[in-house]
Amino acid sequence: MCDEDDEEAVVFECGASLAASAFPNFDEIRRAGKLCDIVLIANGLRFSAHRVVLAATIPYFRAMFTTEMAECQQKEVHLQEFDADTLEQLIAFAYTGRVRITSANVQSMMQAANFLQLNSIVDECCRFLQCRLQSQNVLGIRSFAMALGCISLVLSADRYLHKHFMQVSLGEEYLALSIDELSPILGRDELFVESEEQIFEAAIRWLQHDPDRTKYSARYVFVYISCQANCTLETAA
Repeated sequence: MCDEDDEEAVVFECGASLAASAFPNFDEIRRAGKLCDIVLIANGLRFSAHRVVLAATIPYFRAMFTTEMAECQQKEVHLQEFDADTLEQLIAFAYTGRVRITSANVQSMMQAANFLQLNSIVDECCRFLQCRLQSQNVLGIRSFAMALGCISLVLSADRYLHKHFMQVSLGEEYLALSIDELSPILGRDELFVESEEQIFEAAIRWLQHDPDRTKYSARYVFVYISCQANCTLETAA
């Protein structure tokens, strides 16, 4: 394009093509071990990278390398919270914009992405898990989502739990719940059951799974269910 202030000047812009070619080149340089100025370490494995690329693509590293954090001047950064395979994939993501999410790595990927403030990957992991909710895994996924503060996934798990409560109550995750985790579930009005008796049966099933539970929780659960049933009868009357 011509510069309006100088008819003899021309400004050439290659637009997105430069970025499109630059990052693959950065990745090629990284894989060759050239010009790297930072080493990330997880589970004893070392991964070389470039500070400027990590800072440009991963918010956590941008804060680390551009502020007065202690790691700013260090040549090595230890990430003890990370699985090495996951860290390797996320470093590659910083250069390529691609990451492979599977049933085997989705939770470690989501935890690491959450730590690194890679919200786009966190959101994609949430969608991945939402599409794979089952009666056998919904409680575990809900607990995982709660720990990470992923509210949309928690709500999806709750909707699934409410709709499929009877199937969920037959699974190992349900039977492994603590009394503090079980009680709020049994008290939910949103549970899809034909009668309060089905909730009572689910409570009995939980109690009978572990004989020790009768020592500290049988009376609590029975009273709770009885109160719920009485409230229902009073409302109907």
